[in-house]
Order: sequence, then C-alpha cells, then structure tokens
Amino acid sequence: MCTFLERFHGHTCAGSLMGLRLALAAKESLKGQGKLKAKCSILACPIDGIQVGAGTTIGNKALEVEDRNELYLTLTDVKTGRQVEAHLTEKATAMGKRFRDLS
Repeated sequence: MCTFLERFHGHTCAGSLMGLRLALAAKESLKGQGKLKAKCSILACPIDGIQVGAGTTIGNKALEVEDRNELYLTLTDVKTGRQVEAHLTEKATAMGKRFRDLS
C-alpha cells in the first residue's frame, strides 16, 4: 500500500503517511464493508493518504475537504450511517510539525 501511496502522492512524506494511518484506523474501527464517505479538514499531503487508505477520493466524490489546517477525519458507512471520527494525537501532530519545519 505504501508503494501505491508514493506513486499516487508523488513522494514519500510524513504527512501522506499520517493521513494513510488515520484512514486505516478509522476504516478498521468502522468495520465498513460497503461504500464509505469521508470528510477531512486539511488540504495538504495527508489528504492523499486518506484517499488511498479509505478509498474515498475527491474524484469519486466520496471525500469532502474543509481546509481548516488541522488533521481530522470523519468516515461514514453510507449504507448504515455509522460514523467514526479520527484525530492525530498531540505527539503525532508535534512530530509532523517538526518534520515540516525540517523540510
């Protein structure tokens, strides 16, 4: 999956990997087997990880983005209406900011 993410995103970075991990955790928690919809709040590298991990893309209109410069994800099972919301921990957010500053 990480190789696909690298091709999809164009490079490997902490942001895309954080988005992937967030999407996979949300999807696992939701246990959704059918069509999913997602809403996230950042227009940056993590969005590509979310698209790959959850299978919810901007292109298939299953991903809505509100650019509020914070990383959270709401994933919804379309059939059942069940939702799960995922956030990064403070530690993960701090690590991402340090990586961004080093770039």
